Amino acid sequence: KQENDNGFRLRELEYCLQEKEDCQVIPSFTGVDALDIFYSRADLGTIVIDWDEQQQKIKPLELLEDIRKRNLKIPVILLTGSANTEFLDEKIIPKIDDCIWKNSDTIEFLAGRIRRHLVRYIKSIMPAFFGNLMKYAHEYKYAWHTPGHLGGQGFLRAPAGVPMYKFFGENTFRSDLSISVPELGSLLDHEGAAGDAEKHSAKVFGSDYTYYVLNGTSTVNQIIWRSRVVPNDIALVDYVPATTKYRNEYLKFLTQLRTENPCDVFIVAIHTSEPEYVRTVSESRKKFFHQVLDAGVDIVWGNHPHVTQEWEVFKDDSGKVRKMIMYSTGNTISGQRGWPDYENPEGKYEYTGDSILMEISLVNDKNGVYMDFYNPTIITTHVESNGDYVIKKLTQGFINRQTNKDKNYYTKRLELMKQIKGIENEL
Repeated sequence: KQENDNGFRLRELEYCLQEKEDCQVIPSFTGVDALDIFYSRADLGTIVIDWDEQQQKIKPLELLEDIRKRNLKIPVILLTGSANTEFLDEKIIPKIDDCIWKNSDTIEFLAGRIRRHLVRYIKSIMPAFFGNLMKYAHEYKYAWHTPGHLGGQGFLRAPAGVPMYKFFGENTFRSDLSISVPELGSLLDHEGAAGDAEKHSAKVFGSDYTYYVLNGTSTVNQIIWRSRVVPNDIALVDYVPATTKYRNEYLKFLTQLRTENPCDVFIVAIHTSEPEYVRTVSESRKKFFHQVLDAGVDIVWGNHPHVTQEWEVFKDDSGKVRKMIMYSTGNTISGQRGWPDYENPEGKYEYTGDSILMEISLVNDKNGVYMDFYNPTIITTHVESNGDYVIKKLTQGFINRQTNKDKNYYTKRLELMKQIKGIENEL
């Protein structure tokens, strides 16, 4: 917010973007703050960097490089004076999408150019089906088809329907459509936008075909069992009942998989049937995960409890860590905790908002792969003042930036999370 010609020009640009181009502008006056905003928000559509601000702690080039490490596609525009073009070398040009001159064009032109990059980026990241669904809902068409609530208007004619309509919001009902909408294709005929989305999913998953099904995994299983499987056919359903018989078959399968597919590291993620929100590991679960290691797996990554549990590392005779079990790293990001219970930070469900990211460095020697470094980083799902859920490292630096109420809560949460530790064993 400099009180000079440059600051005046930037304020004009900000006003034009907001009032004439209908864009939200999130200003940042330091590179450090800019990175914090960038890391905490996934709804940014374009980033404009003032290249002339070279006196910052984080220089514009450092900011640009950090942004590209995280997001290769978001438009990055450099804002500078036309006399400062000598910095545009072969290292910078591939990392930016545009360069605009502060004083050489009209404010309207600069704002329009920024908005052009924003709109193009938003269109490029929209999935095929959802993008077309949003486009259809924003065309405000009458719904002369099933379902019969007429875009939600039917619910507004009943006392009980009004609060439901207000709770879910108009977009929910305007986008509650049938296969009678040609713009969105058909999930039954696998054509149009729905068919394009299924083809994209098949490409992502590496499958020949992918079909979308309503009503969850129960319907998926029924489709396989009732309509696709005939005598002597085999249907693969990725589920292992928690019984000795089936777990033994699963262990044999893992051994066979490792034997037939030689690899440096074999990592298995397992979602087990265990009580949720329990921070202690049952003996039966420990026994089974140890058996998974014995079957040829190097790292076991357990899931399901929604809270962080202990981990184990296994060292060979030389002291090198060869195997690891993470019984549960907790929820990476979750709304289960919601707003913190400031009066009871030790509460059962408060643990659903904190977890760990396990950073592991692997080295290959003559005896195979070992872990020369592993570091559990404590993270937290932080609810910001506007209601956004963001992942933050639960560090003292993060805590110091909070209000007193949050500071006391997170201080206790950090203390509790540090009590969850790893165990070292010998192979």
